[in-house]
Amino acid sequence: MSLDEGSIDYAPTFRAIINELKSKSMAKHFAHLPSREDHPGYFESVKSPLSLEDMSSKNDSQKYKTVSHLRKDVELICENAKLYSGEGSAVDLAAIALRDAFEQAIKSSVVLGSHEKKAKTTSQHEESSATKDEQVAKKRKLENNDDKTNDDENDDGNDDEGNEDDDDNDDDEDAPADATTKKRDKIHIASLHRTHTHGSASVSIDRQDCSLAWLRRLMGYKDREFTEQR
Repeated sequence: MSLDEGSIDYAPTFRAIINELKSKSMAKHFAHLPSREDHPGYFESVKSPLSLEDMSSKNDSQKYKTVSHLRKDVELICENAKLYSGEGSAVDLAAIALRDAFEQAIKSSVVLGSHEKKAKTTSQHEESSATKDEQVAKKRKLENNDDKTNDDENDDGNDDEGNEDDDDNDDDEDAPADATTKKRDKIHIASLHRTHTHGSASVSIDRQDCSLAWLRRLMGYKDREFTEQR
């Protein structure tokens, strides 16, 4: 069972721990609050003053339900000492020793020690589970990104194939025009002159400057002229 569930009455155990702290030599700085007459600046600097005697009163009033509650007040005493006396001062070092003594008392307690160990194990297990969940979520995210990348690549490939098909169709459409042009070019021979004669009529034809259709029309005209002269 976790200590923070508050289902066990720890008041007797907490009382023993607080009394043990009071018995330490460094506790003389923290057993009671300083008097307002002798140290008026203390209450101006420290907003939440607390002493070991105050902790005993709170425990008797059942204010501490868990070890966390008790530890929080020990930490407050240590912070107040550092705030008023300064970091590294004799009182600050005494507060650090008080904190260490408190943790040692928790570990030495038969009741609290076993519960602290179990609570720590539970916390570690929860952290481990959370880490595993994060790793699984990260793996799934990477897999989704890979699938999206593959889909994009497939779409690009389909677009490229479509473009290639369009190019092939354009080539097929241009092919008849190219064939006609080549056929026409065959009757255009550079600087080749041929004379077509009917009777006394003679016509010089430069095939570089004419087409096959024009040649046929010219030849038909000369045939009619020759027939009329006869």
